[in-house]
Amino acid sequence: MNLIDKSYLHPVLRPGYDDISGIFTFECPNIRNEADMYVIDIHATLENETINNLIENGKAKIFLFIYCTTNFYRNAVELKSFEDEVAIPDEDLSGRVDLTLIISATEHLDYRNGSQHSDYGDTVFNIVCGDILAVSDTFLAFAEKKYDSLRKIDSIISINEDKSLPRVAPFTVDLTCDKIKVGVPEPVFKDYMALKRARRATKTLENTIFLPILVSIISEWQREPEHYEEEYILYRWFRAIKARAENLNIIIRDIRDTQHPFVLAQKLLDAPITRCIDEVMNQWQNSNEGEDE
Repeated sequence: MNLIDKSYLHPVLRPGYDDISGIFTFECPNIRNEADMYVIDIHATLENETINNLIENGKAKIFLFIYCTTNFYRNAVELKSFEDEVAIPDEDLSGRVDLTLIISATEHLDYRNGSQHSDYGDTVFNIVCGDILAVSDTFLAFAEKKYDSLRKIDSIISINEDKSLPRVAPFTVDLTCDKIKVGVPEPVFKDYMALKRARRATKTLENTIFLPILVSIISEWQREPEHYEEEYILYRWFRAIKARAENLNIIIRDIRDTQHPFVLAQKLLDAPITRCIDEVMNQWQNSNEGEDE
């Protein structure tokens, strides 16, 4: 929700506007998951004498405005200071979360800010309880679940039927969504769904399909790291790969890393080819045992 560009009937300290001179900055690390809560660390700075005095005298308070579109969650949490911590039940947040700090009046005020723009002159404004006096930039964070998405591969990849493809056509890949969409020919999709219903090696199959996709992702990521991260950071699949790499201390974007994308992809997926061979071998051995009986 955009609180900065909203029309106000009084001067508001906010980035990009000159209603009031001063500084209101907000920094926040990514949301961390602890037990059944998401914890948000707040680090902020306010440089405006009038507003600081109102806060010190209890006539204004600091709030963290939390907006999560995925879960339709919206809330304003009162903070004790500009260095504080907020805990939110993990069931309330998922995916992208917009965090904005606001300073709000707690009572009726005859308000004139000592640093308001000269266009306002000496105008005194009628402020009521709840009116916003300052707004920070919005910090974009992500509420990520604890489990490793690359081990639960179907959380970041979706295999879909594409009737326009002939049976032997290459699969199609769409990265512009939370889950990577893989389009497969109709007959292949029917076989895949039959295996899935029978619970036969579909996890291994999904990893095997994902392996060449991941090799391509890593290759492009290494070639243009900043552009690639900026383009895909909003998508769950990218954040899952990035988190997995960080957990394994694999620095994908470092061009000095001499390891080939194919090697890195196998590390991220925990030896998918070996696991695939093991699973096929186990099924083959079990099948042979049945024939011997």
